Amino acid sequence: MNPTAKHTAPTPRSIALCLLLLAIGVTYLLAFGYFLRHSVNFVQKDGIDAASKAVAGEQSELPVHYTFDATSPWIKSLAYGWNRSESWGVWAESSSAAVVLPPVPGDATQPVCFDIRIGSGFKRHHWPMQITIAGQSFGSLQRYAGEGPFELRGTLQVPNGQPILIRFNGPFPVIPRAITRRSMDGRLLSFSLFGIAITRHC
Repeated sequence: MNPTAKHTAPTPRSIALCLLLLAIGVTYLLAFGYFLRHSVNFVQKDGIDAASKAVAGEQSELPVHYTFDATSPWIKSLAYGWNRSESWGVWAESSSAAVVLPPVPGDATQPVCFDIRIGSGFKRHHWPMQITIAGQSFGSLQRYAGEGPFELRGTLQVPNGQPILIRFNGPFPVIPRAITRRSMDGRLLSFSLFGIAITRHC
């Protein structure tokens, strides 16, 4: 004859203990999310403040072409989310990155043309890119296939006399060494930025 298991009802003490552990776990997750979000915001704000201060005294007559290669003086415009600049430009190390450009010369808010050249470097399919300039959407969410480079061009009004904040929201970063045997690159790479041109008219 097989013994039968004896089921006992949970006691109020065990129920209270389970609820306490559950509450501790939920509180921990909420606190972790809060501090992670605010620590990221702090890093971004710190980078934006530093880049804004670096370019605040600069003014470039239009048309102007900003590059971000290793010898460019505009490396100081890279606010956050970037790897070290290379001979051709710079890789983003995160899907979220930003640059701060010098103010547009003039006394009044006026429309100017932006020409932004980006790429992927990997044969990705349908990778996303969303750009905002001075808090305004630079077109709709775009999806690209392949390595590029790709050119995004459009006209926006920007406040004169103020540094221009450009935010990029691109694809999730990958480690080349993890996806191909032909690379020993262990960095996180999201998308590439070749340059930004600003002119009066597109």
